[in-house]
Amino acid sequence: MDLSDLKNIRQQLDVTQRDLADASGVSKLTILSIESRGRKPIPSTRKKIEIGLEKLAKEKAQRQANIAAVVRGMQYDADLA
Repeated sequence: MDLSDLKNIRQQLDVTQRDLADASGVSKLTILSIESRGRKPIPSTRKKIEIGLEKLAKEKAQRQANIAAVVRGMQYDADLA
């Protein structure tokens, strides 16, 4: 994964730097340094951030699936009325 556009990736997931830092097990300063200063993370940090992004992406997908299920249920209820 190319982390040169980390800020955009993070924003697409609609998460904060703190959220990503927590999910990745790195400091918020590390995320800030990569995003704003173009710092290249060492391989182990890069891997942690990739894992954190995957975790957050899965959580977002699950939230969206839950919302879709609620909407489908509401539509079903409306059809029965």
